Amino acid sequence: METNITKNDNNTKQYKIKNFLKILKVVLIIIGFIGVFFIPRIIEGLTSPETLVNKYLHKQYPSINSTVINVNVLTNYIHEESKSSYRIGAICMDGWRSNATGRGACSHHGGVSQWLLGYDYNKSREECKKEAIRIINKTKNKSIEKSWIE
Repeated sequence: METNITKNDNNTKQYKIKNFLKILKVVLIIIGFIGVFFIPRIIEGLTSPETLVNKYLHKQYPSINSTVINVNVLTNYIHEESKSSYRIGAICMDGWRSNATGRGACSHHGGVSQWLLGYDYNKSREECKKEAIRIINKTKNKSIEKSWIE
């Protein structure tokens, strides 16, 4: 009779341990989901708006190498991005310089070695500065909404 009671106790203990492990597994999965979805938002909320502005601008303009993106840096970037090129001549394979810009340039000199380019800006500096201010203000508003810090 004692062995029967001992077996029942062991079965009950094993059953309780299995149930505890199942519950623990579910709780850890829930905590993992909460961590994945909410911790980045908590960290973002505890970050100052100024830091978030810089973070968002670097994400939007990854090719800007400046550590701090301000109006002047963004204006220069936008202005350079508005630049377009056009042909103004060619250097021929034999070193001859030609003013031709289309097909047939350097045809009697072995072909084109390198095109000579001229550049135009599609936007004025003032237009680029207005656009930079608009982008930074929009980003500031976004960062103020995300940050919990005043």
